[in-house]
Amino acid sequence: MKAHKLDYNFPDGRCELRMQFEQEGHVLHCHGFDEIVFVLKGSGVHVVDNDEYPLIRGDVFVVRDSHAHMFNHPKHLTLANIIYQWDFFHELEKEFANNVGFKALFETEPRYRKEHKFKARLRLTPQQLNTILPLIKLMDEETQSKRYDYKFAVEHIFKLILIQICRYYTETTAPRSIGLVKISSAIDYMEKNYPEDISVDSLALKSGMASSSFRRIFKLTTGLTPTDFLINLRIEKASEMIVQKNVKIIDVSLASGFWNSSYFTRKFKKIMGMTPVEYRKKHAGNR
Repeated sequence: MKAHKLDYNFPDGRCELRMQFEQEGHVLHCHGFDEIVFVLKGSGVHVVDNDEYPLIRGDVFVVRDSHAHMFNHPKHLTLANIIYQWDFFHELEKEFANNVGFKALFETEPRYRKEHKFKARLRLTPQQLNTILPLIKLMDEETQSKRYDYKFAVEHIFKLILIQICRYYTETTAPRSIGLVKISSAIDYMEKNYPEDISVDSLALKSGMASSSFRRIFKLTTGLTPTDFLINLRIEKASEMIVQKNVKIIDVSLASGFWNSSYFTRKFKKIMGMTPVEYRKKHAGNR
């Protein structure tokens, strides 16, 4: 089934709240924006990229623009969807740069949802949801009022909601969610320091886990071992550098964390399906 593309020009600011009461099933679609979904009432099945995940009251999750999704079998399903522009999200990324809960909610969980089968999602307790509900209501009231500076108010209420749910994620007691939050700090460290000599033991230490537990939970969540994840990340960064003009292959190898150029070439070909030279010839003209 082909997904219907939904675009939006955000007339009411950089983020908006959409309340959906007694949500009905709808056609498969994707967005020209990202959204965070709060299940306020009822139940249903969320279909994302052909995988099905049951939903109940308290579930909170992010839907990225590239993910085709729809809701099936809704039973009194009430949702609060907050949609946001990418430029606004990039600002939030900087503000929440050191927040592990933010990393887990917006990046790690949606990226590896297929591997952990939605079992690492954030699920609010009734008490936590009752703390969030007044903020959602206030955000809705500000949007509907169209009073002076309401767009500014809506953004700040959204930030308050984010602060709360990121705290809840880091405080979760669900085993899969705990694991995801912990490895999020390791993934964040690898993404920021990928050229450096990084050991699995040091990543486990940063995550507050024993090495054996860290390896197991990392593979369970991402589908890759920590070592393979780091190699894939380095090759991804190398592929971005390699198409730049006047950059030597050996310099790309060193800059992406490979000290042996032959090893770099073997890994690059294995992951990308072609040698660095072949990749450059194919993609250099696209820049």
